[in-house]
This record gives sequence, C-alpha cells and structure tokens, in this order.
Amino acid sequence: MLTRDGNGNGSGNAAYDANPANAAVGFAHSPIVFKSVALVSTATATNLVGTPYESGYAPAVTGSGPTLAPAAGLVAASTTDFVNLLNVNQLARFGLNLHTLGASGVATAAAAGRTLPAADANSLSEKWEALAVVSCLDEANPEDYFLLIGNDNDFLTSSGTMQGKAYNALSAVAGQETVESPNRILVYRVKLPAYVRPAAPRARGVGE
Repeated sequence: MLTRDGNGNGSGNAAYDANPANAAVGFAHSPIVFKSVALVSTATATNLVGTPYESGYAPAVTGSGPTLAPAAGLVAASTTDFVNLLNVNQLARFGLNLHTLGASGVATAAAAGRTLPAADANSLSEKWEALAVVSCLDEANPEDYFLLIGNDNDFLTSSGTMQGKAYNALSAVAGQETVESPNRILVYRVKLPAYVRPAAPRARGVGE
C-alpha cells in the first residue's frame, strides 16, 4: 500500500517558515514528511463483510487525529513500513531532491540570513498514486521483484497542450509557486518471499 502526505512539488504551498522546529526540514512551511510503501496484513483483522460497518453507515473508527482507533471490538489490519521514498541518499543517486521552497520562500529565507535551495523539476512531486509489482525474471533470485511507483503530476507544466489548446499550469502567486512536475516512475528491486503472483488468465478457445 502507498502511504503518503500531501506535500511536495505541486502541492501549492512553497512558503518559508522560520520556526526553529522546522530546521530539519529546510524551514519549509509544508515539508515532505512521509511517503512510503507499506506491507499490509489482514490475517488477524476483523472481517467487516455483512456487518453494519460494511452494509450500513456505522463508523468503523472512533476519535480523530492521534486518538483515531478502531471501533470497540474491531481489530485493524497491521502495517509494516517497507520502502521509504524519502531516502535522500537513494534519491540523490538519480538527481532527485526533497526541496519544497518556492522563489519567494527562498527570498524570505535570504532576508532572514538563511541560504536555502528552491524546488525544481527534480524535486519529489506531491502525489504518488500508482503501484505495480513485476517479476525480475531472475532464475537465481525467483523471489526478487521490481516495485514500480508512479506519480500523478496534475499536468503541471508551462508548455502543456489539452484538446488542441496550449496552457501554462505553473502558478506565479508568491508563496504558492510551482515548477515543472514531470511524470516519473520510481523502480525498486525488492525481495518478496511471501508474494504469490496472480494466476494467468485462462486461454479461451474459438466459440467460447
């Protein structure tokens, strides 16, 4: 499962925040905090099929924010973090970064005596929404798979064309700048010893 925040290139907020608590995230108003792939198990989770939680409108959770929890008697699926998309060393190997400040944010930081990098076309985008698993076809490592993760760039480009008409989707509003957000696919080679490939579709004969 893809788990992520809504920050990054394309989120529309590229302002500077002088709060010392934000020093570790480049003094960004909306820093990228988490984007990862998690392994999910329903082995011990409560099956909601046929219950009011599935067939009616009974809420399956109580509380909100840090107090959010399953309703009484329910056991949630368990998750384990598997791949961290924000590993700066791995991203740097391919020229990618986690910068989120826009031009006005960088200027505000400079006025405060801080030199900070601006977001660019190689800054990680906001929305990572596609996930696929493909075998490496490595006979020596049959449990190795390519994990493909794709983004939704919301057509953020200065030179787009839609229905025959040119458009520029980049914002010029101070503090809300956006830069080119290319379509990307991140590829990881992972070992999945418990993964079971979906069965191939059955061939259909003539007349079936």
